[in-house]
Amino acid sequence: MALFVSCGSASQALGGQEGKTDPIGRTSRNYLEEEAAKYNLQPIALSLFGGVYNYNKEPWWAGKFVEAGRQKIEAASFKETKPGVYDTRDWSAIRS
Repeated sequence: MALFVSCGSASQALGGQEGKTDPIGRTSRNYLEEEAAKYNLQPIALSLFGGVYNYNKEPWWAGKFVEAGRQKIEAASFKETKPGVYDTRDWSAIRS
């Protein structure tokens, strides 16, 4: 069994893991190990992956706050998969 978490801030291209010697970072690994232990799981692999941002679901009043995030995603060369939706997951890493 493997334990994987998909989280937007985990995307390496968005700076979630930059500068880490461990691919998922020590803090993230500790969190995943603690969660596995809580449920008596012994995964053979642990990892974090970027997530999907859907700006169509953001409330109107959050527009200015989320726009900065959208600009960061676009600057990291992620393209919209549908209008207002960005997929930051690294599918080759997920499949391996």
